[in-house]
Amino acid sequence: MSKNPIKVMSSMLTGRIYAGRVNPKNQMFIGEKDDVTDTAISAVAQHLLMEEICLQFEVKGKTYRLEVVEAQEPTND
Repeated sequence: MSKNPIKVMSSMLTGRIYAGRVNPKNQMFIGEKDDVTDTAISAVAQHLLMEEICLQFEVKGKTYRLEVVEAQEPTND
């Protein structure tokens, strides 16, 4: 097992999601990191859909929910 495991983290500055090796002591990326934003979002959506689950979590005292719902065709009113 590697001393510096690969982790996926979101950047507080850019909002992008990165994957790379992380120093376990300070949780900072070591060397190169890859922007995996689109892939990560797609993987989470596919996982929620396949497992037929929603994910609920809390940030700063507020509760949020992630779920995948089928898109409806737009209507022309």
